[in-house]
Amino acid sequence: MFITLVFALNQIQPDTGDSGSGSQLEPFRPLTSGTNTANNIGNVLDQICGDVYNLLPPVAMLLVIAGAVTYAAGQFAGAEMRARATGWATAMLVGALFAFLIVLLLGGFLKTLMTTAGISTTFTCGGAFP
Repeated sequence: MFITLVFALNQIQPDTGDSGSGSQLEPFRPLTSGTNTANNIGNVLDQICGDVYNLLPPVAMLLVIAGAVTYAAGQFAGAEMRARATGWATAMLVGALFAFLIVLLLGGFLKTLMTTAGISTTFTCGGAFP
C-alpha cells in the first residue's frame, strides 16, 4: 500500500532500470516539494478509503461464516478439538466485528484528519459516500 501511495503522489511511472539516470530516491521527491502534494495525499487517502470500504464488509461476512462453520465442525470432535474450534470461531467473530467497526469509523476519521490538516479535497471515500 505504501508503494501505491508513493507512486500515486509522484504521478510518474516506475523506473524500469534501462534509463540509467536519476537517483534511487527520485520517487520520494514530490513528498517534500510541489504545490499539489496535499491534494494528492487527499486523493490517495480518498481512494484507499474507498478500497477499504469495498473490501472489508465481504471479508467480515466471510469471517462470520467461517467462524460458524468452524464452531459447528468443532462440535463433532473431541473435547480438546472442540475447545480449540470454539477459540478459533471466537477469534473470527472478533475479527469480523473489528472489520465492521473500521468500515463505520474510517470515513469520518479520515475526513476529520484531512480537514484538520487543511487538505481541501472532495472526500467521498472512493465514491462510497455521496
